[in-house]
Amino acid sequence: MKRFILKSKTAIIVAGVALLAVAGVAYYLVSNNDEKKAVSVNITTANEQGEQQTEQKTAGVTKASDIDSTLSAWKTAGLTVSGDKGVAYQMVGASNGGKYDVGATNVELYEYESVAKAGEARQSSFFADPADAVFVTGTLLVVVHSTDPATVDPIKAVF
Repeated sequence: MKRFILKSKTAIIVAGVALLAVAGVAYYLVSNNDEKKAVSVNITTANEQGEQQTEQKTAGVTKASDIDSTLSAWKTAGLTVSGDKGVAYQMVGASNGGKYDVGATNVELYEYESVAKAGEARQSSFFADPADAVFVTGTLLVVVHSTDPATVDPIKAVF
């Protein structure tokens, strides 16, 4: 009888541990599956349009993520934006670029193929002027020809 009770207790403990393991694996698979779904939705959207996704939704707020969405976001924020004056963006390894007047300030936008390439470009001496506010946000490198917070902060606010 003692032996039967001991075996049943052991069986219950083993079953409990196995149940916890199965629950843990199921949780892991469900968690990763949600992440994969989110990624594949973004990739599918980009492929169907034949271009990169131009806006990101984060907590219900539209964030600028490329040149077009940045210009739109500045305009929506009430900043005056004039047309592209053109920049030789290929010289700094960018895939796209432009120079704009945002308010009374010259702003250059450089779009790179990846976040890593934008970060590498930020480190180059080409963007080392201390009179400029230079920052990277995603695949964009932004050069604001001012360091005045009253000028730079509204420009940065859309990112």
